[in-house]
Amino acid sequence: MGRATGRWFAFFALQGPLLWAEGHLRRAARARRCALPPALATPLTLGVLLAVAHVLFFPPCTETGLADRVVGNIRTTYAGVLRALGGPALSP
Repeated sequence: MGRATGRWFAFFALQGPLLWAEGHLRRAARARRCALPPALATPLTLGVLLAVAHVLFFPPCTETGLADRVVGNIRTTYAGVLRALGGPALSP
């Protein structure tokens, strides 16, 4: 495994303040009648979330091998289901 660094805690702890800021900015923009349309607001929100995840969430997944283990377990489970249903075998 790996050593806990607190990055996941920081990622999830930041969600509250980020949601508060998003709501505050949305209300302030509406009050000034210059709200962003959903076609812009949604990618902006997702972009901020992805940027924070890129720094705080994803590195522990890859550094500890967690992502590889999860994909391996999914592959094993999927292969077992296919076998049980008489489907084709997965290639390595």
